[in-house]
Amino acid sequence: MKYFILTLISCLGITYLSAQNASKNIHQIINIEQEELPSSVHIHIQSGNVEVKKAAGSRIWVCGSAKISIPNLYFLDHLIKNGRYELELTGDNRAIRIEDKQKGSIMVKGQDCKEEIKYTIYVPEDISTVIVWDNETGDNIVMSD
Repeated sequence: MKYFILTLISCLGITYLSAQNASKNIHQIINIEQEELPSSVHIHIQSGNVEVKKAAGSRIWVCGSAKISIPNLYFLDHLIKNGRYELELTGDNRAIRIEDKQKGSIMVKGQDCKEEIKYTIYVPEDISTVIVWDNETGDNIVMSD
């Protein structure tokens, strides 16, 4: 009986701790408004969690997740709908740049709301060079055919 009560308390504690965050998937399609694809893409994102994959087609697909340190899914929905986690596209015919928006910190009831953002970016396989800025080291990682 003693072990049953300890197990129950442990499960409730884990459930309580895991309920302290809100997370949601995010999706974005970035159309390249050019007749031919650029030869390179530069990805400059403040979040250190970026994965890049090649895919067929002429669009850039962004999949990811956003997690905030408060258990308020409606607040997270509001942040997503207002474009906080959308990526922006700039550039010309030879090179385009994908970057996140500059974000200020979020304060909720006097406490800093921590964010964890992960992106997987699918770039067209016809783009020969992808350069990803590493937020932790400040280096550029070059992926080329």
